[in-house]
Amino acid sequence: MHGKLNLDKLDLQIIHEMMENAEISYADLGKKLFVSGGTIHVRIKKLQEFGIVKGTRLNVDLKQLGYDVIAFIGIYLKKVLYTIRLQKNYARYLK
Repeated sequence: MHGKLNLDKLDLQIIHEMMENAEISYADLGKKLFVSGGTIHVRIKKLQEFGIVKGTRLNVDLKQLGYDVIAFIGIYLKKVLYTIRLQKNYARYLK
């Protein structure tokens, strides 16, 4: 979004509170600042649209869920002979 956003006291309080605890729910933040959770939601969306708040994150420990590392690797070789050697040498990793 273009233009300048004029931050009011509530916007600044929301930013401050979220910097202290980014996991706080909109409802709890609203109670703390004496406004509705819906107001908090609208204000945070506005802050995101102007690039002041850069989204939210979810960091999941995939190993806790039973996943190992998965990687997709592309290898470009000049000669077919190199491909055959690569397959022989790294066959145990190519499952």
